[in-house]
Order: sequence, then structure tokens, then C-alpha cells
Amino acid sequence: MVLNINESSGELLNELTEMKKMPKDKLVEYLIEEAWEDELDRIVAEEALKKFEANPVTYTLDEIKAELGL
Repeated sequence: MVLNINESSGELLNELTEMKKMPKDKLVEYLIEEAWEDELDRIVAEEALKKFEANPVTYTLDEIKAELGL
């Protein structure tokens, strides 16, 4: 993989690879995967919030226990 980044980002990457004791390619792969997961989590949370705002029904713990027969 070829990655073109500016000098300051390159310096940060070098520092982080030293701190994490990881090769640059593995660190970049890890950071990209984390960013994807964070973005997917954000999208799911936004969709859940929109759904809740459209129908803001909440339940108490006792109501849930009763529903589940606990």
C-alpha cells in the first residue's frame, strides 16, 4: 500500500508507531478499521435517535421485567 501524507502527519505516524511498537502498515490498517467502526457506530446511533424521536416511547425496568415474565 502506498500512502501519501503530509510531513506533520508523517511525524505523528512515526511517533505513534514507536509508542505502539507496531509497523506503520499495521498501525494504519488498525487506525482505518477503528475509524470505520466508529463511523458505523455513529450512523447507527443517529438512526436510532431519529427512530426514537419519531416515537419516544420508554419503558421502566419493572415494565420490561413484567413483559419478559421475570
